Amino acid sequence: MRLPAGRSEFPPEFALHVPKAKGQIGSLPLLEPPGVVASQSMYLDVGYYWKNRDKLINDEMRKQLEEGIKQIDKVFPGSVKFGELLGSWGAYHRGVVINHDTMPYKTIPTVRFPAFGYVGTMVDPKFATGLETGVRSAGLILNLQFGLKQSEAVHDGVKIIVYRFPENKPFPDDPDNIRFNFEPCFAKGDNQIVVASTLEACKKVIDEVRRTHTVKGSPAVWRGKGFAAGSSKLIYDLPDPLITDAILTGGLGIEEARKQVDAIGAWLKTLGSVRIEIDESEKEYRFDLVWGKN
Repeated sequence: MRLPAGRSEFPPEFALHVPKAKGQIGSLPLLEPPGVVASQSMYLDVGYYWKNRDKLINDEMRKQLEEGIKQIDKVFPGSVKFGELLGSWGAYHRGVVINHDTMPYKTIPTVRFPAFGYVGTMVDPKFATGLETGVRSAGLILNLQFGLKQSEAVHDGVKIIVYRFPENKPFPDDPDNIRFNFEPCFAKGDNQIVVASTLEACKKVIDEVRRTHTVKGSPAVWRGKGFAAGSSKLIYDLPDPLITDAILTGGLGIEEARKQVDAIGAWLKTLGSVRIEIDESEKEYRFDLVWGKN
């Protein structure tokens, strides 16, 4: 789909969503690690918005924003200021949802979620340093409240801060053991920060950041891609709700219902991938939807 109006008609506040410099890429390459379910990459210049808030938003909204930042600053340690972190946050953001190869704990949760990761660029190394200080301080608080244990791992020369829930401590508010889907991680390197829900996912994301380092970016300011093969694994990993639904709605026996769910998963594998791209070029708005084999 093409519309005959682009960024040349945008008001100043739209610089939050599109690059200001002519010829600047709109998004970094998509992360596609093994087991990927979905991936996205976008341009969002939070630092620009924060630094130019006096020009871009009215006084009332600005005051509310600044008051909220002051409240966040109260929980940040030492001299770390959340507003300064926003100002040094980069404009390129990537996120990915990934299937587990191995669950992070021996205790398997009743409801299993896929892992996920986030990669953000920074315009100043102070962003990563300040964020790491905040992460470590938050870890101390979580250790006191929930018993989270902090450790460190190294992958391909990158240090990873890892937090794990204790498996020998009961949580009355989590009877389904949902917490055992998560092993929060933080890493920094190559002028980017990585946040992931498990150590396995963090390692995969670091590998993808390295792999895509020399891959050319895209003019599109938002790109997303879903993978049918990765989505089908979610069905195999957690079939019980679908089997129950097949029994209740179709009047099937357990074995018939199981075969039906397996057939759905096998069919889903064949559907390839769906990619969406949005680009606001100088004179044209572009929306692409592509269904492909992979």
